[in-house]
Amino acid sequence: MRGNAPVRLAEVEGYANDHAAVLYLPCRAPAGVEARWLAVTVHRRESRVAGEGVPPGSAEPLAALAADAARHLAPLLPCDLGFRLAPGPPVVGTAVVEPATPATPSGGPG
Repeated sequence: MRGNAPVRLAEVEGYANDHAAVLYLPCRAPAGVEARWLAVTVHRRESRVAGEGVPPGSAEPLAALAADAARHLAPLLPCDLGFRLAPGPPVVGTAVVEPATPATPSGGPG
């Protein structure tokens, strides 16, 4: 979706924009059952009352709220994440670093 910024909270990824933040929690499924994902989503709702809500351009607070919700929900899940959710706010936007990929052998000098 246009305007989405990537979000990373250690092993957890998602996206955020001015109106919503989503973190995808991987659920380890029991043997023989397809793996699942739980999407923890926080939406911003416009308020007609001045001073309420999250100001436009504030993806970071929405991502932080989604992270807090995910930490609260994780122990209640009917599946195992396989890790503990990292503390603190997630990294949002251009500061998100993709995981390193293994280098491909180039054959080297021979």
